[in-house]
Amino acid sequence: MIRRLIKWFLILTIVIVGIVGFVLPLAANTDEGRSKVAEIVGDSVHRKVKIGGLKIGWFFTSVSIQDLDIANPEGFPEGSLVRAKSIDIDSSFKEILNKKVIGSVDGSELVVHIIKKGGKTNLDGMADANEEPDQDGSGGPDMDLSLDLANSKLIIEDLDKNEKIELEGVGLTMQFTNRKGQAATGLKLTVRSIERDTITVRDLNIDAAQVGDYLDLKSISALLPGDGKLNGSGKMRIRGGNDWNVKLKAKDVAIEKNMVPLVAGMFPMVASASDAINGNINADFTVKGNGLTWVAMRPTLDGTGAVSLNQLQLPAGSLLAQVASLAGRGDGAIDLNSAGANFNVQNGWVNFKRLSASGDKARYDFAGRVSLEGGLDLSMDLMPLVKTFGGGKLYSKIGNTIKELPVRIRGTTASPQIKAPKAEDLLKGAATGLLEKGLGKALDKFK
Repeated sequence: MIRRLIKWFLILTIVIVGIVGFVLPLAANTDEGRSKVAEIVGDSVHRKVKIGGLKIGWFFTSVSIQDLDIANPEGFPEGSLVRAKSIDIDSSFKEILNKKVIGSVDGSELVVHIIKKGGKTNLDGMADANEEPDQDGSGGPDMDLSLDLANSKLIIEDLDKNEKIELEGVGLTMQFTNRKGQAATGLKLTVRSIERDTITVRDLNIDAAQVGDYLDLKSISALLPGDGKLNGSGKMRIRGGNDWNVKLKAKDVAIEKNMVPLVAGMFPMVASASDAINGNINADFTVKGNGLTWVAMRPTLDGTGAVSLNQLQLPAGSLLAQVASLAGRGDGAIDLNSAGANFNVQNGWVNFKRLSASGDKARYDFAGRVSLEGGLDLSMDLMPLVKTFGGGKLYSKIGNTIKELPVRIRGTTASPQIKAPKAEDLLKGAATGLLEKGLGKALDKFK
């Protein structure tokens, strides 16, 4: 009899465990269950949350949320801050019901839409500590999550300046907590590829953490064309403005044809090159500005920079080749042993402290500036090149007569306009100078 009771007791125990561990989790995906989880998650992030489906792991060991929607807070356009096809949390269902959203999160088909309006973002207050007690006397939900979200879409929109950026294939690794005394946000952002008209950036990685009103960009790295690598750091305001400052270094970046407008803004000797440019560029910048898009940040850029170019060959159509041809060099590509520039960026212009290159037994020195819209305001003395290359048909007769041959370069990086003085004007000026010099000597004899 006792053995039979023990047997039935064991069978009953197994049935109860089965109901609790296997059957009840299936019953959690009800309107009431979804509503409860949405309420807890919403209280955690201080936003309205909707859940389309809910799956509880066996024995309540994990939670999977389908069709998650976290709404924008009041004061922002109606819509979603976060949408996700599915979110998997390894936190137990029991902990969530006890208002502890703790663990790691994986998501798929995620869209994050960050909006800035009136100097604030729709992220503000999302990770505030929960200190106010509930009706039962307990505190608000306790959240401490490690997010790992792959192949997501990130949208950043500034309604104050009508700016918008959309990035596909984004990976987000983020530490998110509302525990008092801990940093609210730690963020690692990866972007598989960013393709623009001028340059393609691959495997962009940003390691950041929130410090007060700023996002500390502790590490920035990316791969650029060829064997190019980008590294840097900086800081970006996320509350009360959108100013930023960065230090960036680029090394061994192959100069592809579509990059010519970008490179010409820092080294205008390559301007108007219609053929591919052979060579690599290294760059070093310290720049600050305001805004998210190029149109918005362009007038605010301020900083310094330096570039050096290696193994550089400029085609016949480049600005430098045109200037050298004017001095008698002849047509053809130019091989340069060294080339580089030092500059500062201010008031919409790149102002050159040094802009030089050497090759073909000649040294090329330009002075002036280039606007951030591509406008040229350059000058150079052509006479050293005339002496090297003979001056050609135009200037060969004046090479030993005058000391300087100023050349102005206007137009744009896409279409430079070279304005050199006419030979006859230079000859007249030289003759007048010689005459005045001769008369001066003659008059000295009568003094």
